Amino acid sequence: SILFIVIWVNRYIDDSKLRITEDISTNDSAMIQNEFGITLPPQAKITALGFSYEHIAIRIEGVENLPSFLTDSIHLELDAKELDALTDRINHTIKDNNQEYEDLYGTNRQSAFFLNSNYQTKPIDSSTTTSFFLIDDKLVIEISKSRTTSENREAIKEIVGA
Repeated sequence: SILFIVIWVNRYIDDSKLRITEDISTNDSAMIQNEFGITLPPQAKITALGFSYEHIAIRIEGVENLPSFLTDSIHLELDAKELDALTDRINHTIKDNNQEYEDLYGTNRQSAFFLNSNYQTKPIDSSTTTSFFLIDDKLVIEISKSRTTSENREAIKEIVGA
């Protein structure tokens, strides 16, 4: 029975490790956007996908208009004044604040983040968090949540090779 417990614990540890891929096809991107309930602007793309038994995360690059991304892509419900305030807070925090948080790859970086459910009346997943980083002077956005929908789970596992 000790052998069974050791095997079970090792499997749980392996399942909880985030598996990351940067090989994301156009079809995969469409399915992932659907999973997160987002609509990327044409110039932006998902550049990484991370998956574990308890967590899913994506990295988005190429966002040129942050206010538009907040309302049109991740569908936050903000009036013009709230949108300006949130955009200013994000920009200030990622440039001038000393709060560091881990990105998808486990690197501590200066970041701004929020729970999407703070700005949505009917979020797809109440655990969804959006984080913003400046990497090489470019805006990088990561969105993560704790669960995948059952219809996408196997496809996402396949993409990351889990």
